[in-house]
Amino acid sequence: MSKTTGELSWREARRQNARADLLAVAWEMVREGGLGAMSLRELARRAGITTPTVYAYFESKNAILDAMFGEAAESFEQSNAEPPFKHPYHAADGGRRNIHLGRRSGEAAAAGRRLERLDAIQVGQAAHGHHQ
Repeated sequence: MSKTTGELSWREARRQNARADLLAVAWEMVREGGLGAMSLRELARRAGITTPTVYAYFESKNAILDAMFGEAAESFEQSNAEPPFKHPYHAADGGRRNIHLGRRSGEAAAAGRRLERLDAIQVGQAAHGHHQ
């Protein structure tokens, strides 16, 4: 029996949503206790699934960290896509857009800090031979 394209697309969308949900829980855990506090067992518990189910979406803890690093990099790149205004009154909307840009700059800074922390931790783990 062959699968239809629609069914495969539905399954892939469901898989992507499940991965995104797991990453959201992982980010929450990292914000609370740092990268060292994130365990796959606790991630599964908080996500309402079993630990083996986590492995259906990510092959290891490092794969989750890599996906988080990728999200942070993408967020950082997207937040820097628009150039800032030179002066707050150059905007046609009387400067209101600059409030939005300021918030985006804050988001970019936060994404940059996440990238730096993830990179430092991964480099440190590699230097100490830690693999999870």
